[in-house]
Amino acid sequence: MPASTLLVVGGWVFSPIIKELIGEARSLVSSKYSSFKHLTKHLRQLVDVLEEMTATVEAVQQQAELRRSDEDVSAGGGMASWVGRLVDAIHDVESVLDVFTYDDIVMSNLRDNKVAQVAHSAARAGRRLIGRDKAFNRLKKLLDELPLIQQSLRDLAQLPRNDSGGSRGRGYSRSVSRKATGPLLPGATGQELFVGYEREYGRLVSALLNDVSDQPSSSSSNKNVVAVIGHSGIGKTMIARRAWHDERINGNNNKKHFDLMVWASVGCMFTETELLAEIWRSIPGSSGVEEKCAAAGMSFGVLQQAISGLVGSRRCLLVLDDVCNDESGRDWTEKMRTTWEDVLAPFRDGGNGSRILVTCRATICAKVLGAGTKIPLNGLRADDLVLVLKKTAFGDAHKETPVLDGVIRSVAEQLRGSPSAAKTIVGMVRNKQRKKDWKKLLEKVGSWYAGEVPLAGAAYESSLRSCLKFCSMFPDKWEFEAETLVKMWIAHGIIRGDHGQSMEDVGREYVRALQARSMLKTISRDGRATCFAIHEQVSVCATGFLRLSNDDLVRRRGSIPASVRHLSLTGGGCLALAQLKDNPVLKKLRTLLIFDDGHSSSGTAVSAIDNHVLKQLKAVRVVDFAGTRITELPKGVGKLKHLRYLGLPDSVRSIPAAVTKLLHLQTLSLGKDCKLDGDHGFPGDGMSRLINLRHLDMDMKYVAMIRGIGRLEKLQGSVEFCADRGRGHGMEELAGIHSIHGTLTVKGLQAVANKEEAQKAQLGRKDFLKTLKLEWEPPKLGDRRTCSTSMDSHEQVLEGLQPNGRIEELQIQRYQGASSPSWLESNLLASLSHLNLVNCRNWRVLPCLSQLPDLRVLHIKEMYAIARIDHRLYGSGVLQSLEKLVLNDMPSLVEWSAESSDRAFPRLQEILILNCPRLAKLPRVPATVKKMRIEKDSSSYYLDMAFSPKSSSFTLDVHGEALQLLQQDLLHRDHALAVSALSISKYAGESEVNVKLLSSVRSLSLSRCVVTDRLLGVFFQNLQSLEKLQISDCGDFLEFPEDAMPPSLKSIEVNRCHPTLAQKLRGSARISSIPRVHIC
Repeated sequence: MPASTLLVVGGWVFSPIIKELIGEARSLVSSKYSSFKHLTKHLRQLVDVLEEMTATVEAVQQQAELRRSDEDVSAGGGMASWVGRLVDAIHDVESVLDVFTYDDIVMSNLRDNKVAQVAHSAARAGRRLIGRDKAFNRLKKLLDELPLIQQSLRDLAQLPRNDSGGSRGRGYSRSVSRKATGPLLPGATGQELFVGYEREYGRLVSALLNDVSDQPSSSSSNKNVVAVIGHSGIGKTMIARRAWHDERINGNNNKKHFDLMVWASVGCMFTETELLAEIWRSIPGSSGVEEKCAAAGMSFGVLQQAISGLVGSRRCLLVLDDVCNDESGRDWTEKMRTTWEDVLAPFRDGGNGSRILVTCRATICAKVLGAGTKIPLNGLRADDLVLVLKKTAFGDAHKETPVLDGVIRSVAEQLRGSPSAAKTIVGMVRNKQRKKDWKKLLEKVGSWYAGEVPLAGAAYESSLRSCLKFCSMFPDKWEFEAETLVKMWIAHGIIRGDHGQSMEDVGREYVRALQARSMLKTISRDGRATCFAIHEQVSVCATGFLRLSNDDLVRRRGSIPASVRHLSLTGGGCLALAQLKDNPVLKKLRTLLIFDDGHSSSGTAVSAIDNHVLKQLKAVRVVDFAGTRITELPKGVGKLKHLRYLGLPDSVRSIPAAVTKLLHLQTLSLGKDCKLDGDHGFPGDGMSRLINLRHLDMDMKYVAMIRGIGRLEKLQGSVEFCADRGRGHGMEELAGIHSIHGTLTVKGLQAVANKEEAQKAQLGRKDFLKTLKLEWEPPKLGDRRTCSTSMDSHEQVLEGLQPNGRIEELQIQRYQGASSPSWLESNLLASLSHLNLVNCRNWRVLPCLSQLPDLRVLHIKEMYAIARIDHRLYGSGVLQSLEKLVLNDMPSLVEWSAESSDRAFPRLQEILILNCPRLAKLPRVPATVKKMRIEKDSSSYYLDMAFSPKSSSFTLDVHGEALQLLQQDLLHRDHALAVSALSISKYAGESEVNVKLLSSVRSLSLSRCVVTDRLLGVFFQNLQSLEKLQISDCGDFLEFPEDAMPPSLKSIEVNRCHPTLAQKLRGSARISSIPRVHIC
């Protein structure tokens, strides 16, 4: 196995993990608490060791990547053994720093109790003096072990030894600077087979040799930059290497086309300094300036000068292999373009004919570099891949294998054009000529390719691969929400936020990437993607990962490999966990997922986890019991100091107070239907100690129980907060919680006295908040929380609750002020899409909302003081984005007017007017509306209009005297002409009927109406397209105007009519001529 692969599958991608540990160690060095002063020396030594370890890991990975096509780079058992030791050592460093950070949090939680702080610090010092401080002792051992592991890795990878530099502490040696590697040239062609891509190769050589570009010129393109573009493993480096060794370019007898040729592998490098440093190390002759650059700290300016001196005016070929962009953050395209302009500045003065050859995976990379020639690679043909397979398997691309040719061809067709995949996968059958071996390969190639090849390559793909390996722990067809997976990844440090992106955002990108690669299957319900399942092909667990059922464990007799760090127990998982009692593997587990069938072998429910087993999980970071039916969580959970993620099922009835000791906890997840017992089922008083909490996935009523929630400054999800200073819920508690990405509900605002107190919540600084709900409660007799009761005090408080301008949804409920806050009438809330004003009974005039360009939904309910909605709502502008308008329970509303509703509401699609009994005047419905309901009483008065996409027409359902709305010219002409079905019920015949514009109606239904021959005649006269007539429960209807029937009528159905009418209709020759008649 290649060393680079080992450094990934042994756990995660280790370089960024080590760098994060360096940051944690430095943070502890600067801790303000005296109990850590004794650690300073050792922590600084740890930082030095980890920095050198980072360089070693990156060097091993880079060397393996550079030699990935060679046959002799696979690491033997020795490398695997030492990488295993590295994995365990890094995990131990994490655990040790976790313990120190845990104590740091304890000291912080005791900041208001100096006596307790001193006592805690003294107790720790005492344990250290008598040699019983386990974490401190382990740190000292690690400082001895890590340098040995590092040097062993360097020796096995044949890297130069670290002999320079001064001694640093416990026998640790560190070099002054990373040694310049000199030119990192691509391997000689030797016996390497080049097949396919002949046309692309011709274009490449022509672009390198000739002073022309085969692409349309543009201001942003550079004819000197040539880009080879294609996805991972498609052959970009191969074709670039072929060009490098081409005689026309490299020449014979030192007659080269280029005076200077530089090959630099720059995968996963984004900063200008590391990019330029890698190029400098790759230039022949760069070692002469090594000391100068090292002395200057290898600053960017010094590097530019050094490279400019080496390049001079020589004609240069610079090959940048595996270029990728840092696509995080805003304006990343412009930032990367600027970065590359600075990096390549020393090559601008090169001789005429200089070229820069770039291999990259995305067209955007070539665009950022301004490539004048872009050469896309779309994969080799199956015929070419057959040659690659034979060359790799047998050493001869043209070896005759008549028995195998068919299956080899089938394998080639499965490889999606990737020569890299062909070279790698064929290792399973090297020098084997039995057909059954190749058939086994064919069976495996699909799932192998799906699981590995698309994710091979740079750090982004390496992290994806780590994420995918974690996914393999879930049972087959297990459905889960993407957010659950993301939170588990975060708990393990697989993903990290950067450049303004949160870890959650990065994790969602990874989910989308896995979905795009068909690793995750989308499970859709009601037309929505609600959850995911692992694709069947992703089923094999990687090194350190194990998934097994209770039956599997019985067959194994309780035996689990000592290397397992991530364990998933399925099908009787609770029983399987009980079997592992006192198993040493438990002490090193970092993940434990349990998926239970809910019952033991005797059929009784498994409702509890063994407390002794739980306490053995000394190193665990992720524990998920959500797939079980346990009802209680043992108190031993409080011993899991390293725990980051705790998932519990719906069946849990209480959470022990011991949970409040989990100071590293990031996610506490309860089932959506979880109902805890009374007020004592949730430890709200102690939850504020968990300052690392990012997600509380539970009913908001439990979140509202947390006293001192303001200390949970990292919370990302939704939060419900009930203002009550007496219970530790003062508005200042919200001041530091600026990371909320979901909904913030602030209740009990009647307990807030004035604007100044409201401003303490600092809502304007919550940049990521999506939804804000502000709720007052009606005054209650004897309620000590009621501070603001007057209109004026309500108005001051609302004014002080000004949100950030990025919120998308705002709800104000039971506000008793009479006027709007100034921030709602300004253009501050430019991103607001939903506005809900509910039960604000004194609010007399609605704010002018034309300042809200993105407002799509306006919901106004129980606004008793509003009498008119007019131009003051939209001012001199328009509600340009409004799609839905709801007016509900507004007893004083008498008029809604608009001079031109089409102009005022250009995108309105839905109108709901409910329980507005005095509303008498309405504007004409805008032509854009697709759905409308006007209802005063659901049993006696409503008008319902709905659009049917299938028939591209409207249906109109009118109940009671709502029919008179048609007299008001309510419907737009476009609507009237598009109505195909008209249904009228409970019409008493007291008003005129205006259906002149409804000429397209083909179906008319009259039910429980007062029907006369005159009324029916009006319908027949105007509805000249009528095809179907249905009359039911109209008992007083005696005369049928058959002479007025339109010639289009094809169906008459009369139900429960007067016997006299039935007799007349049955005896009518005119009625008998209708194709379909039903009378009863």
